[in-house]
Amino acid sequence: MAATIGNKLYAAWSGRVQACTYDDIGGYYIVIEHEKQISTYYGHLSQILVEVGQSVAAGDCIALSGNSGKTTGPHLHFEIAHNGIPVDPARYLDV
Repeated sequence: MAATIGNKLYAAWSGRVQACTYDDIGGYYIVIEHEKQISTYYGHLSQILVEVGQSVAAGDCIALSGNSGKTTGPHLHFEIAHNGIPVDPARYLDV
């Protein structure tokens, strides 16, 4: 999703932060575990505002968008997974 660096990013649903770290591809990223073996991934962040183990509510500000990792420009890589397998987000979001 296109974004300028520094846009506030919000948790899609309530859950617990499973990971917030850095790698060369995803840059700074967050993974939140939700009910029913659903997880959300937020990547290429400029700043992480949560910690591993922290509970978040839907709509909580969790990060700022960025251009970290391997990208061609600032954006948010948002992904939904069920049992660790990426799924079509349209099944879960009102888009």
